[in-house]
Amino acid sequence: MINIHLLGLFHTIPNDEYTHCAFTNRIRTFSKMMKPFGYNIIEYSNEGSTTDANEIVQILSRSKFDELKQLYRTEQPTAVASTESTLYREFAARLYSAVSDNISNGDIIAHPFGIAHADLLHKITNVYHVEIGIGYEEAFAPFKVFETNHWQSWHYGKTNTWGSDYNFVCPMGYDLDEWEPCYDQGEYLLYFGRIIDSKGLYIIKEIAKRVDYPVILAGEGDSKPFLSEEIPNLSYIGPVVGKTRSELLRKAKAMLMPTRFVEPLGNAGIEGMLCGTHLISCDFGAFAETVDHGITGFRCHTLADSLEAIKKVDTLDREYIAKSTRDKRSLESVGSQMDRIFKQIKLLDSEGWYSDIPTDAVWK
Repeated sequence: MINIHLLGLFHTIPNDEYTHCAFTNRIRTFSKMMKPFGYNIIEYSNEGSTTDANEIVQILSRSKFDELKQLYRTEQPTAVASTESTLYREFAARLYSAVSDNISNGDIIAHPFGIAHADLLHKITNVYHVEIGIGYEEAFAPFKVFETNHWQSWHYGKTNTWGSDYNFVCPMGYDLDEWEPCYDQGEYLLYFGRIIDSKGLYIIKEIAKRVDYPVILAGEGDSKPFLSEEIPNLSYIGPVVGKTRSELLRKAKAMLMPTRFVEPLGNAGIEGMLCGTHLISCDFGAFAETVDHGITGFRCHTLADSLEAIKKVDTLDREYIAKSTRDKRSLESVGSQMDRIFKQIKLLDSEGWYSDIPTDAVWK
């Protein structure tokens, strides 16, 4: 049996309380996704994790986490997921000790959160360090799993490096029980994500001025720059967690994601499509892979494009959107892809790239 050491996030807990965080959701679903393939998952998280890991090693108690999280909210710098915080330093110190106590040669250490714990690469050797879902700009490990082909190519271009046969692409897997489809045409337009300018919130503001539908902003951040008494149909409801997420997404007429930066995946848009909700996005970044233009949504350039797309969304087949997305993004489908990746990496214990043993025949 292959041991996978899954590193938790220092600033969250893998449970329903933090389902608005895509990185936390990856940890929440990872063990449920990979255990059926025979892996032993050892997770290192703060107290309160509700995952299916074989073993959960507690890093910070809930009382200690709450204490340091309170400090984290005021301590400078106050950036999201600051690795200069006391919370991070305390978690990182305990994490190294906990992993060291459990590790064996040839084990896999799964990094879900970028360079936060890149120091372990040099502190814990004779193991395989794998970044299991790169949707960020700084990748470091010798074995990389990108969220989209586009994002893998973006990294190669940014670093001006050759490709590697031990860099992979695998989408995020979703527990379909958490996302209930709806085939009615929906009641409102929805933005679902971080409330920041770079996600295209000013574009959504312009759209709201020109449509009769309610336009809802949901997510973490400061909504004040984007709201106006002159746009009464535009409102903000804050972060949404747990089962409420599915209810909000499934009843939307369409989701709006006019992201301005190059989007690695656009996780919220996938969640909407799992519910059958159309996605209206920009026409660059990961959306070229995730949005089938005119089928599952529309990729837009101008304001006129977006307004035309809103008029056309009722012509799209919500049942098809839900089924096609669920078939590709289920834990079973994505788990089989990730299983093949881990097995190809583990073949490096022997003949590696030169092995003529099919990975689906390994460790049955």
